Amino acid sequence: MRKFNRGDTLVEVLLGVTIFSLVAVIALETMNRGMAIAQYSLETTLVRQQVDAQAEMLRYAHDMKNDTWKKLVDSNSVSVSVVNGNEGNLGAEKCPDDFSAKEFALAATPSLASKISILNNPGDYKPAETYARVDSDTKKTYGISVRLVKPSTTVGSRDSNKYDAYIKACWMPVGSKMPATIGTIVRLYDSGL
Repeated sequence: MRKFNRGDTLVEVLLGVTIFSLVAVIALETMNRGMAIAQYSLETTLVRQQVDAQAEMLRYAHDMKNDTWKKLVDSNSVSVSVVNGNEGNLGAEKCPDDFSAKEFALAATPSLASKISILNNPGDYKPAETYARVDSDTKKTYGISVRLVKPSTTVGSRDSNKYDAYIKACWMPVGSKMPATIGTIVRLYDSGL
């Protein structure tokens, strides 16, 4: 009679394995979610630094009043009528595959003549693989673009000496079905030189 009372029953073993599996899956899911949040935070920080770098290069080109600024104003600026209501692509279902009309990005160069190069060719823009950035070595931009907008083209108007630079970044974060976007606007005042 004692030989029938030894050990656990099959039901008890299955219940124990099920509870252990449930706890393990919940723990792994929590760790994965925490890692995704940490990675998204890192990506956002890196993209903000890239956007700030674009703003600083624009300010540098503007303040130096060199050929780079002249090229940006002459070849890449648009009037405010071209800008749509959602210039930053907020809530977009996917990131763009190429530059829109008159968009560009800036890359630092080791050249003494021009410290900034303008990336505005169709092959210069690629969708971001991990986070939005500009690669100065390969002269490619991954998910970052700039559009220079002149609020008014009427000579002598209050806004004729202003330029707004719409800097935007778009990338697909880990574990998300929607792209992440960051954008800013930098206003530059031109003295007419």
